[in-house]
Amino acid sequence: MALSPYFNMMTETKLPTQMSTTSSISGRAIGAGIMPGKKGSKTSIKKSVSRFFKRDTKDDSDTSKTDSKDDSGTSKTDSKEDSKASEEDSKDDSKSSEDGKKDHITKEEAETLSHLAALSGTIEQKVWGWGVAGTLWKEAREIRAKPPIDWLPYLENQFITQREFAFITAFQFAQTKDERDLTLAYFKDLSYKTIVKVVQCVCVVQEIEQFLVLIDDTLSEDLGKVLKFTEAVAEPWKAFYHLLRCSNEFVRNIASRIITKLIFGTKPVRPFATEVEFFLEWLKDEIEEYNSYLCSVARCLQRLLQVDDYRLAFMRLDGISKIMKILTCDLNPQAQYQFCFCLWVTTFNPQLTEKLNR
Repeated sequence: MALSPYFNMMTETKLPTQMSTTSSISGRAIGAGIMPGKKGSKTSIKKSVSRFFKRDTKDDSDTSKTDSKDDSGTSKTDSKEDSKASEEDSKDDSKSSEDGKKDHITKEEAETLSHLAALSGTIEQKVWGWGVAGTLWKEAREIRAKPPIDWLPYLENQFITQREFAFITAFQFAQTKDERDLTLAYFKDLSYKTIVKVVQCVCVVQEIEQFLVLIDDTLSEDLGKVLKFTEAVAEPWKAFYHLLRCSNEFVRNIASRIITKLIFGTKPVRPFATEVEFFLEWLKDEIEEYNSYLCSVARCLQRLLQVDDYRLAFMRLDGISKIMKILTCDLNPQAQYQFCFCLWVTTFNPQLTEKLNR
């Protein structure tokens, strides 16, 4: 694939002002020269992005409308991917039992598990207007409607390279799943490396909020991207651990969603239970009656507790007792359902079932 002249100027210090539209991907001509124009105007960047995606520039005004449509699409794809992941888990578990390993989940139970996991991923979004959905989901909707981040200061202060600036700008202005896929495919491993780099260098709360929502939406659209993430970056979930100590509650909880997906979605190379104990303990500590992000915490556990090693690790941390205790509190119906799911999924392990019976 021929790259535009922009990508051949990586060693130059002067910002380029010319753009090329000669590159193509998947038979579709796109301009690769995403860069600031004279005086780094936001309008010139927007036009560059429109050329990259081969859009009509007047369509930029419809971005917010398209985003709201993508919002509902994200919730559907999230549940589908989660369901697929659960089904794959059950298939692999049955294979391991043939090899002499213990399998505590029957085919019928695995089917039920996948359907319930899918349901839990969509109900929060579908009923958000009833006041039942979690706080995180509502805040994420508001953040998506905010103006895009200005990445020029990061480029000018050399926090990111010109090529990274090109990716991050295209990624931010992508309006559909196809455009996001196109961007990730074009920049390849640089995409995922840049995401990690930006997460670690952005300090402004409003900017990291927007960027984390974008990452979460991308992974929700296709959990298969997690494997590409791990191919480009070793143990990518650890790059988000520092955000769990952030003073901003939304940042902590959206980061926990991303960490969960990066751990759960890497089935062939999932980390050992000992490597995620820190995160499991963080989730356990967040199980408090007056935590306004309780539904988000439960959602993370719903996914992780589908893995038997993580169930046992959570039991060792006394997390099961914490779930039973929270269920005695006055929770909303959504939170009750999610924690009941967590409790139920632990019964697939005989050791945990015996503990529950006591």
